[in-house]
Amino acid sequence: MTRRAEFEAFLERYLKIVQPLEHEHALAVWQMETEGTPASGERVAELGVKLDTIHANTADFAFLRGIEPSELDDPALARQWLLLHNAYLGSQMSEEVIEELNRLEVAISEAYNNYRAELHGEPVSDNVIDDLLLHSTDVADRKEAWEASKRVGEEVRERLLELVRLRNREAKRLGFSDFYELSLTLQEMDEKRLFALLEDLRKQAEPLWNDYRKRLDARLSERFGTPEESLRPWHYSNRFFQEAEPGELNLD
Repeated sequence: MTRRAEFEAFLERYLKIVQPLEHEHALAVWQMETEGTPASGERVAELGVKLDTIHANTADFAFLRGIEPSELDDPALARQWLLLHNAYLGSQMSEEVIEELNRLEVAISEAYNNYRAELHGEPVSDNVIDDLLLHSTDVADRKEAWEASKRVGEEVRERLLELVRLRNREAKRLGFSDFYELSLTLQEMDEKRLFALLEDLRKQAEPLWNDYRKRLDARLSERFGTPEESLRPWHYSNRFFQEAEPGELNLD
């Protein structure tokens, strides 16, 4: 049997197992994001462990590593080989680590999904916070709402740090400096090229940004009767400062 035939047979077996699991996992994530119940979170973690365990198979990974893409004599197959190789590479961990990673990731997602900021002592939805930041001129209320929306960080801090430590430890074991380098590698990104691109974009955007920010801060200073140097995050119209102020854009 040729190398190409061996890989095609492997790929066929793989897809029969993984495709339905991926579909089920995606639906479970949707259910967790919309319902936020413990049962939905447990289902996501369970399916995540199953998928990662498949990719942790050392014999399958050895088979993939033993193939040269040129042996496949087909660009589409070579591409599928690379995607599979990277999926297996990023999951070469023990079952205990896989279970712990999935547990932490789901717990953090659940915390964010179920968090409700408290405003005037009452839990409120993100929509209430967003509406207040969009329309209110009461700076005290705006500050309380903005700060309340950020307290979710206190709830996830320890689990997030634990996740970071575990990810970095496993990435180093796999031969990378940290999880960041591993992630870029698995996504086929070159760190130097990526940051050169971002720096070029920053330089090109900076004059436009500075002009926009100057005009925006002048308007906010007038609206709230606050010196420009005293403006704070809660003076802006959204929690993450990622959207244009109301009325600035017409996308209709």
